[in-house]
Amino acid sequence: PPVPPIAVVFARTAGQAQLLLVCRVTSFYPRPIAVTWLRDGREVPPSPALSTGTVLPNADLTYQLRSTLLVSPQDGHSYACRVRHCSLGDRSLLVPWASCPPPEETQFIQLFYTLLLGNVSSTELTGMALLADVPIVVLDPHTWNLNICRPWVQEVTAETEVKKILSFSMVGIRNTIRFMHEMTAKAGLDYPRVFQVHTGCKLYTNGTRWSFVNIGEGGRDLVTYKLSRELWVPQRSHQLAKLMSNTLTELRAVSGFLEHIFSSSFPNYILMLHEKGRTDLERRVPPIAVVFARTAGQAQLLLVCRVTSFYPRPIAVTWLRDGREVPPSPALSTGTVLPNADLTYQLRSTL
Repeated sequence: PPVPPIAVVFARTAGQAQLLLVCRVTSFYPRPIAVTWLRDGREVPPSPALSTGTVLPNADLTYQLRSTLLVSPQDGHSYACRVRHCSLGDRSLLVPWASCPPPEETQFIQLFYTLLLGNVSSTELTGMALLADVPIVVLDPHTWNLNICRPWVQEVTAETEVKKILSFSMVGIRNTIRFMHEMTAKAGLDYPRVFQVHTGCKLYTNGTRWSFVNIGEGGRDLVTYKLSRELWVPQRSHQLAKLMSNTLTELRAVSGFLEHIFSSSFPNYILMLHEKGRTDLERRVPPIAVVFARTAGQAQLLLVCRVTSFYPRPIAVTWLRDGREVPPSPALSTGTVLPNADLTYQLRSTL
């Protein structure tokens, strides 16, 4: 029987004065479908700014299609994507695009994975997901189970598609490990090998988003995913980088999965997490500061200002001499902000 399409419209920054509107239509059957763009209710005619791809298969025997339209962010027009399919009868599916209301701050989710390949049959794995700077999911390195850190994260996860994605996490982990071993073998490299995967999605105040997937090896960039081109690009002239980029680009199921989570799953998840976790994410913890001295030489003292237990991270620490700010000099040194175990921060400045 016919399966109706699911459509979502989102925007990506395409340049300083351009937005790329993307209409992603998926999960429909049979294959024939018509997708058009409307500007102020009228169909956008063919032009170099409009591009509609070919219909591609999904793993569940349904189909997907993507159409893009290049526009100016502030051209004063309204845009919508119109989908016609036999499952809809005489009706059309109309999905308007509108920039999101500006959130108070940038919203950012990141996932980190590190794989240590000791030998052909040994792999150690660590991983974590952060919302802003708050851990929300931690991978158990012994069982490879994903542990959700906070009740509000558990609640949101249960209400969204992310629950289904996490239910297949073990399959994804095992496939990733198998893939890294295969790439190591095909590139003729010795063990041990350390691979890092860093992926994330950032929502901006103008309603656009930026998503990324980076894979590194041995602490250096290896390949990165160009979402707009559905292409994995080598980041260094190394056989492993070229082999991995070509192999991943050919895996269309991977590109389709990333397109879906970055266009729909992650943005919705981020917004719901921020709403439910507002108390944790917007908390304010005042700093505790202490100043003490250490002997730095026969005729010198090192004054130390230690500031700790503050949240959020941004902070400014300066020294005053006779009530006036001490200007930058070799005698003054302020370190980087470091995390505490209780999710607050600390900083040290010396003079």
